[in-house]
Amino acid sequence: MAAVSQASNGRKWHDFYPELGTDPVPIDPYISRAYFEKEQERIFSKVWLNIGRIEQLPNPGDYFVKDLAVCKTSILVVRGKDGKIRAFHNMCAHRGNKLVWENAGTCKGLFTCRFHGWAYGQDGSLKHVTDEQNFFHLDKAVLALTPVSVDYVGGFYIHQCRSHTGRRSARVSRRNRSRITGLPV
Repeated sequence: MAAVSQASNGRKWHDFYPELGTDPVPIDPYISRAYFEKEQERIFSKVWLNIGRIEQLPNPGDYFVKDLAVCKTSILVVRGKDGKIRAFHNMCAHRGNKLVWENAGTCKGLFTCRFHGWAYGQDGSLKHVTDEQNFFHLDKAVLALTPVSVDYVGGFYIHQCRSHTGRRSARVSRRNRSRITGLPV
């Protein structure tokens, strides 16, 4: 045990780092709801978060859902028929219900809401509305799935909860891409 608590020259770790003190480590940062909410606002809403791996979406129609508690959202990530990766809030525009309940799978056609049967294409567009004739002045283009930022870096899909630029989708800059992967761009 003594070898663990002492540096190689026989001095204790607190001799090298007196600013750390010798008091017990506070547990508040790990259990406090207020502390977590500050982290959500000041950290997690401003950084790119790992949401998955490229291997999860090898084929058109493949998708996965990532619930992000730190962003208070659920993200649907899908490889469209055109091969493009897109991400959306996993929420039906009709009543705000969760759209996709499975963690992952392959969508052969449309993502269909279990509540009223509204259906969305892999590009997020609203394709079908049950009893559409009963909705006056329905604009399907406005009721598409809400896109969210997604990018690919070093085999990982990443998402930013809130864009610094205020745009709907922010791309990872070449400088930041290098920081994230640790590799030159």
